Amino acid sequence: MTDRTGICGGAMFQSLQATEYSTDELVYATVKRALQAASLTVGDIDFVVQNADDALEGIAIQHVYQVEAAGSFLKQETKLEGEPGRAVAYGLHRLKAGLSQCVLIVAYGKASQVDTAALELMGTDPFFQRPVGATVTALAGLQASEFLKRTGLTESHLCRSRAIRHGVAVDIVEKSAPVALPLRKGMLPQYGDLCVALLLSTGDFAQKKGLSFTAVSGVGLATAAFPFSEFAFWHTAEKAIQDAMQSFTASPEESSEGKASGGVAIKDAKALFRGRTFLEFVDGWAHHEWMLAESLGLLDTSDPDSYLNDGRINTTGPCVYSPPATGAARILAAHELLTKEAAKGNEADALVISSAGLASVSSFHLSNRSQTTALPASASHTGAEK
Repeated sequence: MTDRTGICGGAMFQSLQATEYSTDELVYATVKRALQAASLTVGDIDFVVQNADDALEGIAIQHVYQVEAAGSFLKQETKLEGEPGRAVAYGLHRLKAGLSQCVLIVAYGKASQVDTAALELMGTDPFFQRPVGATVTALAGLQASEFLKRTGLTESHLCRSRAIRHGVAVDIVEKSAPVALPLRKGMLPQYGDLCVALLLSTGDFAQKKGLSFTAVSGVGLATAAFPFSEFAFWHTAEKAIQDAMQSFTASPEESSEGKASGGVAIKDAKALFRGRTFLEFVDGWAHHEWMLAESLGLLDTSDPDSYLNDGRINTTGPCVYSPPATGAARILAAHELLTKEAAKGNEADALVISSAGLASVSSFHLSNRSQTTALPASASHTGAEK
């Protein structure tokens, strides 16, 4: 088995409305850009994982239309629906098992070509056939209201956090139209078109090809059968993060001296962000950031704004929301961020949270350090709710 596995490159295309590309053209252009940037050819790829949503594309088993565009013609390939972190985890475990040396993950969605309101109705199945008017946004408004009530935060906190992450003035968010109070239009996901081509490889392959390599040393996956048992707490995120953080251990040198592993408690925010550790997460509804901060142990209700100006959180700015690709975009952003830090001579880590709503969450610990811990042998869990 291979100890060092991780990310060796990738490319991303995003637009609120990419009318110049069909879905297969969008996939082809992004994959081509990723291969060119890494000076690789399709022949260097030995396994392809596509990650897309049939409902969003409006085509059953739609990934078959992207076989050639994704570079998977006459190759081993598969498709995973839903949260993209699982596709990345699948590729990493193939590498760990010695079944592949270089895996291509292609995650994409073209939200501009569908009625997102209809998509949200599907997301509330089985209620969408009942005259209750339930949509994902309406339920998110109820969730945000419950969260604010429980924590003592206000609508102003949601406006300010979204303004910081999106680089806009606070009053733009505050004056946006109310949608599902306390949520306003400026607090909702920015639906758009997105394609991410992510190259995973072993450390040996990356070194042989002269590629920048970011090791993935921790993976946590959590899926809750009943994620809303506590409507306004993100238990699946807490579980996924906790599993990924189990890979924070002492270096090989320390272990050889008999020192104990330095496991990180999920509620120990200071330990989590010790040194140069960055946080990248899916930027969907504004209140989800605060729910994530709480599950990370970063939310101090007596001083709720204390972490907002931390320059290590979502440093790459906003990303269009196009299920399921947005999580993969954050993973690629973390790799590029750590690559830049390495070029400066800085050793750094990143914690990436990839999610599809609250029910399914993946967490990844990335590092540009020369020595990293191994990927856990098993990182899949269910029933994460308490």
